[in-house]
Amino acid sequence: MKKNEMKKILLTAFSIISFNFSFCADYYWNPDGMNGNIIWSDLTNWRTTSGGTNYPTLLPGSGDDVYIDSNSWPVMWIDVAAQCRTFYVNSPLIFSPEINSDFPLEVFGSFYGADDLTINGTIKFKATTSGNMVDLYMPLAFNPAFNGLTVIFNGSGGEWTLLDHLDASAISIIEGTLNTNSKTINTNIIGISGAGAKTLNLDASEINLFDEGWVSFA
Repeated sequence: MKKNEMKKILLTAFSIISFNFSFCADYYWNPDGMNGNIIWSDLTNWRTTSGGTNYPTLLPGSGDDVYIDSNSWPVMWIDVAAQCRTFYVNSPLIFSPEINSDFPLEVFGSFYGADDLTINGTIKFKATTSGNMVDLYMPLAFNPAFNGLTVIFNGSGGEWTLLDHLDASAISIIEGTLNTNSKTINTNIIGISGAGAKTLNLDASEINLFDEGWVSFA
């Protein structure tokens, strides 16, 4: 066998062995909310299709998409460190959707909310790519004194664009680029900190600081 042919065989074999298989799975939130079990960590609260009967074998990861839709129980409790790629809240729902969290939800892509959505907890946007969208406009839920949402943008090379107004108790920009897209921001605190590269493009956005709010740089 010629030397060049041997090299080709070895390179091909190495490529096959080292190839990483990855794919994005869809997770649909569908617990039996009437029994009070609405926790993220229970695999029986998830389905692989909307309105389906098959359970996934793993909890959502950083490459998976999560859906709350018309077949979902509208309340979710995040009881463990949670991840997903993109989070979709698809209206109309039977009741107004509500997400409560004891642990941060790390989102490695986009977040598409709904106007009647309520979130009490922390969402960390961790994307390292551009083109990510954020819709966290919650006009029915926002109260500058009691809103329980904290939003953190922290992804090296990540870029996020607001699709609508942003309502949150606190907003933190640690690394990455946030394009406000001329949308209004309602918050108590905006914190800009950390050594990582960060950009805040305000365009023509209006920022409303409530409850003696402030903007901090550290």
